[in-house]
Amino acid sequence: MDELAPLGDAELQATFAKKYPLRIITRLLGIPRHYEDKAHSIGGLGHLTDICDYDIRLPMRFTPREGHTKAGVELTRAILATFRFNEALLQAGDDLIRDLGVSSARWQVLGTINDGPLPVAQIARDLGRKRQGVQPTVDRLLKQGLVELRENPNHRRAKLVALTPKGRSVLDEINERQESWVNALAEGLPLDALRQVVLLARLVGERLNQQGGTIWRSHSSTRSRSRKVARKKR
Repeated sequence: MDELAPLGDAELQATFAKKYPLRIITRLLGIPRHYEDKAHSIGGLGHLTDICDYDIRLPMRFTPREGHTKAGVELTRAILATFRFNEALLQAGDDLIRDLGVSSARWQVLGTINDGPLPVAQIARDLGRKRQGVQPTVDRLLKQGLVELRENPNHRRAKLVALTPKGRSVLDEINERQESWVNALAEGLPLDALRQVVLLARLVGERLNQQGGTIWRSHSSTRSRSRKVARKKR
């Protein structure tokens, strides 16, 4: 990434165009397919930003404020890119398995209990979500006959959610499709960069889990004290 940082728009586009197929780049940026088709028709990645008014380094518009640190700016850009990536990923997942009668959300639940039954609360924790948000998805899977509730020896009221034979069959088909899909998506992407993405996501995720939205309060207080000290020195 350091070697890419000083490049201008044209140089950056040329560098990416040489290394990665247009389809991979547009998927990672969450750029709609019709923009990609237009770019193909008039000459590829070099015209992509002109067509869809995207900055290839910043998938969503963001103007740094005076108080932003360099790390804060880059993390904001990463967060905005993640928003688009998440939407694109969920849409791709829905497209991949729609004919099986399940969605990306249901796929996530099925995958979480792949290795054994779990209570809804544990499924939610594993997915980084609230129990109330996961329960409706479990209810839909129950109606489809893809999961069933079993007695929980550790908790009388918290039933275990388990795959049914039908659910196992559907999940096996999903996993087979995912294997082919993700291999094609990953083709040509640098392994080191992918590992760094995973590491960064975990580090930021751990901070969010520990401090959530309250982290700004302590940071804001520190900045406020620093400004007061600076004013006194004047």
